[in-house]
Amino acid sequence: IANRQNYLKKALSVINKIEPLVGQCSDLKIKTMFYSQTGAIYRRLEQYERSVEQYQSGLKYAAALPTAHYQTLLTNS
Repeated sequence: IANRQNYLKKALSVINKIEPLVGQCSDLKIKTMFYSQTGAIYRRLEQYERSVEQYQSGLKYAAALPTAHYQTLLTNS
């Protein structure tokens, strides 16, 4: 369990570094997947409110895509 927590904390550090870059990205698929993955990490860290925020951001970008594929991925998380 300790190794898992260390891994998740490292992932959170990476998220904090690249999130500003994702905000500047114009590719909606990248934004959708980023927020989907960060939502999962926050959920595993038991930061549920932040997790929901990330999933909601992902859904916002997924809704702008031409197919519902990414919306489906996010709602099944």
